[in-house]
Amino acid sequence: MNSGKKQSINNEMLKVIRKKLGLTQPELGKKLGCHFSDISKVERGQVTPDWLIKFGVLLQLLNDAGLTYEDVVMEFPEPMALREEGEKYKTGKE
Repeated sequence: MNSGKKQSINNEMLKVIRKKLGLTQPELGKKLGCHFSDISKVERGQVTPDWLIKFGVLLQLLNDAGLTYEDVVMEFPEPMALREEGEKYKTGKE
């Protein structure tokens, strides 16, 4: 990782991800353990929470190591279920 280069976080991506998942701000807030107003502030770029910065650093470290989250996460039932549903939609297979 290039430690001399400051990493920036695209707060608006949280909104893109939330909308792709069909979640409201209160629903995402519940999943992340925070109030929906916190989600709104992040999406508008008013705040960047520590967990989002750490997530960005972790993604960069995984990328630098040639790994993906699937290489390190043992089980993520809900997101994996959503991914499987997406695969069924793309392939038309049940």
